[in-house]
Amino acid sequence: MSTKAQLIARIAELETANAALEAKLVVARTCYKQLRDSVYNVEAPALVAAATKSVAPTPVVKRYRDRLGREWIKTIIGNRASSRLAA
Repeated sequence: MSTKAQLIARIAELETANAALEAKLVVARTCYKQLRDSVYNVEAPALVAAATKSVAPTPVVKRYRDRLGREWIKTIIGNRASSRLAA
């Protein structure tokens, strides 16, 4: 068994260690908040610009022949496709 003086000394050591860890935690929180704010200030304008930029889908035109020799034109816009006979 430890004596009362040893226990009091151990408690003092632990309180000192706890105070040091709490100080490190305060520093870490401050650094995290500063980094978060700086990243937000850098990325926010880029995200707004990307959100407002609208890109129109470009049509893709393919020509092919079927087994009967007819020439077809297939137009693909986005996820929609239409086929028609070439004139």
